[in-house]
Order: sequence, then C-alpha cells, then structure tokens
Amino acid sequence: MAERDTRMDCSRLPGPAPVRVTPLQDSAFSATRFRIGRPRTGPHVVRMEAADAYVVLYQLCSHPVHDIRIDGRVVRSQPSTHGSLHVIDQAGDPCAWLEHPADTLMVHLPRPAVDALAREAGATWDGVLRAPVAWNTRDPVVSGLEPLLLDTLASTAPAHDLLHDQLMRTLGIHLVQAYGGLRQRRAVFRGGLAPWQERQAKERLSARLDQPVLIADVARAFGLSPDHFSRAFRVSTGMAPQAWLQRRRVEQAMHLLRSTASPLAGVATACGFSDQSHLSRVFARVVGCTPGAWRRAIAPRAHDPGAPR
Repeated sequence: MAERDTRMDCSRLPGPAPVRVTPLQDSAFSATRFRIGRPRTGPHVVRMEAADAYVVLYQLCSHPVHDIRIDGRVVRSQPSTHGSLHVIDQAGDPCAWLEHPADTLMVHLPRPAVDALAREAGATWDGVLRAPVAWNTRDPVVSGLEPLLLDTLASTAPAHDLLHDQLMRTLGIHLVQAYGGLRQRRAVFRGGLAPWQERQAKERLSARLDQPVLIADVARAFGLSPDHFSRAFRVSTGMAPQAWLQRRRVEQAMHLLRSTASPLAGVATACGFSDQSHLSRVFARVVGCTPGAWRRAIAPRAHDPGAPR
C-alpha cells in the first residue's frame, strides 16, 4: 500500500492515483480514486494502517464478495454494485484481499476533520460514522456529486482547485450528517449567542486584524444569517460585530504605538485600517484623541520603566 503523508491529515490511501486534500480549521480530509485490474498472481492485498479515522468507500463498478480483516477478524464482504457505499473504521487496522477488478472513490475522514466539519456547521455528531446497510447503502447525494468529483480528482488545472474544495466540503458535511448523526446545536442562548459561539466569534473576528473580515463568513460558520448573527452578537456583547472589530483594531494600534516606533501609516496597515487617515478617525472616536497625540502622551511611560503608570 502506497504511503501518502499529506502533513495535515496523514491520510494513507492505497493506489497510484493522486490524493486530493481539502484543508479545514486544524485538520484535513482527502479523496482519491482507487482502481486495479484483475490480479495475475494471487489476490491484491490492500491494507490501511490503523488510525483514528474513517474511510468511505463508494463503488464505481460492481464488485463481488471478498475477504476483509477488521480488528483481527476475517469476514466476507457483501457483493456491491455501482453506487453502493460503505464506511470502514480505520481504527480496526483493515486489510482486504481483492481477487477482482475494483474501481472505488475513497474519502478519508480523520476524526479531527469530522469534528471540524461539525464545528463549521455549528453542530455536533454522534462520534461514530456507520453505513446503515453494510456494503450496499444507496446514497443519491453522493451519486449526484460523483461525475463532478471524478472530474476534479482527475484534473490538474488550478481552476478546478476551488471547485474541488467546495465539492469536498459539501460531501464531507453530507457524510457526517447521513452517517454520523450530525445535528444542529441550539443557535442562540437567551436571545444572544451561546457562550461557545461568542468565544469563537470573537476569535474569528480578531484572528487576522490586518485583513478584511466579512461578517457573512463568520455568521456562516455558525449556520446563521448575517442579520441574525449581528443581532445575537449585539445582545451578547453590547456591540455590533463591526464596532467590536474596530475596537479590537484600535486596541492593537495602541499596543503597536506603545511598543514600537512604527510610523502611523504602518500601524494603520498592520491593524486593518485602509490608511492613516482612517486610523486617525476611528482612533479619535474611540480613544478621544489622535494616535499621534496618544503616542506623544504615553511616550515617557513607554520608554521609562520607572515612570508612574
């Protein structure tokens, strides 16, 4: 079995076809097309090293029964046809002996990736992925996505990368929902955000202060509309998201003004303001004076450890 270390999810999928990786918050999941012809001497042995992960097998052609070992026990699979689906728990150190041609779409889902997909959907999952009908679960969603997924897997064109990532995220959320009991968390708490939502919203808003932030993107991470998210955020924090973000940028500007000699234009850029004038207007509205005046006022204390504070 060929080893393919993606450095993000360490997925190990068999076969010579390329493994396409879809990054998530702190993990990744991947897909490949696994194809073999009829073995000439003995069965083709396919082993997936034990890992805290699941592999979804979607058959692209009919496949007869074969032996498979999971958790040290050898069992016979069921015959499967094109469009049938099965989920294998990779923790069982699975190994299969294939005596017939195979053509399978394989999706590798490490547990951290499933957790990340659930978080992006603002949901929880059961902790186990399982196909309701072993080897023969029919899934019209995956069948509908099949042609597009195979096209993007086969293509090396950079233009297909974004399409592939979007398709894979859609597929990942569907697989967790259909086979992992994905269910929405309560969207709001007493009219505002739940504590975990407020904490994560603030982290997302302040993660890259030097970059533009779209409130719609933050809201989407919690499964909320921008208007709903903004209202709930205001109830929880007393401020609209944009106002809270501007205050965080001013706080960061104050830190840079106090601790560095960067020019005001550089401070503005580092904190996500469009230019020095924009920084000055917002800073004056929040602090009550311009950044230049504030820096001059705190300069003695910033450079003299013994000065009163």
